[in-house]
Amino acid sequence: MADKVFDVAVIGGGPGGYVAAIRAAQLGLSVALAERESLGGECLNYGCIPSKLYIDYAELFERSQEAVEAGIFDAPKLDVVVKKIKEKKDGLVDKLREGIESLEKRRKVKIFEGTVSIVSVSDPKIVEISDEDGTKQVQASHVIIATGSRANILPNHAHDGVNVLTNREIFSLDTAPKHLLIVGGGVIGLEIAYFWRMFGSKVTVVEYTDMILGREDRDVVDVVLKRFKRLGIEFYVNTDVRVGSKKGSLDIIAFRAGTKEIIDEVNFSDVDKVLLATGVVPNTKGLGLKEAGVEQDNRGFITVDPQTYETNSPGIYAIGDVNGLWGLAHAASAQGEVVADIISGAKDTREIDPNLVISCIFTVPRIASFGLTEDAARAERPECSDIRVDRVDFQSVGKGVIRGMPGMAKIVVDECHGEEILGAQIVGDEADSLVTMLALVAAHEGNRESFLKVIVAHPTFGEVAKELMDKLDDKAIHNPSRGGKS
Repeated sequence: MADKVFDVAVIGGGPGGYVAAIRAAQLGLSVALAERESLGGECLNYGCIPSKLYIDYAELFERSQEAVEAGIFDAPKLDVVVKKIKEKKDGLVDKLREGIESLEKRRKVKIFEGTVSIVSVSDPKIVEISDEDGTKQVQASHVIIATGSRANILPNHAHDGVNVLTNREIFSLDTAPKHLLIVGGGVIGLEIAYFWRMFGSKVTVVEYTDMILGREDRDVVDVVLKRFKRLGIEFYVNTDVRVGSKKGSLDIIAFRAGTKEIIDEVNFSDVDKVLLATGVVPNTKGLGLKEAGVEQDNRGFITVDPQTYETNSPGIYAIGDVNGLWGLAHAASAQGEVVADIISGAKDTREIDPNLVISCIFTVPRIASFGLTEDAARAERPECSDIRVDRVDFQSVGKGVIRGMPGMAKIVVDECHGEEILGAQIVGDEADSLVTMLALVAAHEGNRESFLKVIVAHPTFGEVAKELMDKLDDKAIHNPSRGGKS
């Protein structure tokens, strides 16, 4: 017999789950939120928030080096810096976590702590919550699964949490590694590579495939890689590694990807810490999905309707990383809002346009994008012979010259269908903010007239967006050349 009865039971208190719970409560539904660890999930506690704090301080530290070299002030002691940033991170995470709990309680969301399993999918559904004090049952008309994901640890990587780390341990270090080996050249690996390099570590990145940040536009990635290499970060592609750890000693052997051929010229004998950044897997263990008949794909992600995020089991939804659609915190939150609207019967329920989901990578310089890259647009629309790509260099606007950081923005337009904006890719300072301006134009079906009514401030990076919009009409002042056509 269920101890509690609710309209909605949300499993997981990360950026998808906690937002879904609040939105459902705003709409007048009674809500239970169950979390087995800490509110905020992987993003707040071990991912988005800690990494961005470290990156911000690393960027500040890098810029301060000019003042140090000019003799304006002395260089800080790096070990002290790392320890202080860790303390700052711990306090910030606690504060944000407390903020989420306060928001939930203000909306009368009932929070449960413990591991959760679905024990009945009949109407109403029953979830079981277990903690050290025993087991409770919660009855609900609808269930939202928002359990997120965790680091994917491969069999040849001996994760010990001390010398071989994931994102869960890397932010707990009190001192910078002497030589950090990062396994995986994706988003997590590249963001972490930057800040440890700035804090004095030797950093090496190995990637199994032939491309770093393989899903991103190559022109954009090249800008970041050139700068990272100038900073002294080393890269090896088409490389696999076997990582062993025993009694505090690391044993690392490099192989050519897909073979057993040892790469003798690659020597990692001085590596003292390894970060495993080889993707993620969904957190579904113990949920009882198989018993409940909830379908999963061959990677373990829960299969959902891409508009409603409902599973094959009516009344059970899956949002965020656990459904495998986007590995982005903000996408998880948006999905949570949509599902809460659907459950409540709200009339103004929106659909998420996949091409308008913004992606940001917080390397220095930043990378930000939405929609299709140039290559993807040509592949997906082979019938259109008029895919137009325009570019603006950050050095063509005053703020770009002031900051001195390399950067560029690209916009991809289908001129076969009324100048439809298919996507944009940006690399450079404040790219994570600038991309929203371009996405808003795309969301309004490429209506540039409304955007151009705004007189963009000078000197700002907003002028890059204006130049791109003007360039589509061949009216750009500082970038007069017309973009290329296919």
